[in-house]
Amino acid sequence: MSFANYAAGAIMMPYGRFLRAAEEHRYAIDRLCGQFGANVEQIAHRMTTLGRSGARGVPFFMLRVDPAGNISKRYAGENFPFSHFGAPAPAGTSTRLSRRPARRSAS
Repeated sequence: MSFANYAAGAIMMPYGRFLRAAEEHRYAIDRLCGQFGANVEQIAHRMTTLGRSGARGVPFFMLRVDPAGNISKRYAGENFPFSHFGAPAPAGTSTRLSRRPARRSAS
């Protein structure tokens, strides 16, 4: 299944085109969603694959965390120091942060 997901992402968001767009938009997920017609999770998946030699993007990893703090999906986080016991964050902390309205600063 993961190969099929990777292939679908590569077809929708070809590596070179996606890397150029990510750099141009400074890795702004909402702008990449609009440009490629993809959802946040699809963009996050693709961002974790930008490690090609000679055309490397910023290294990312992705976590999907439920409201109780349990990780239900993770990609490319091999070097991240995950907790061995209990939830990775206090229950609700990550979901409260992700549900806050975006704040934009005047530049």
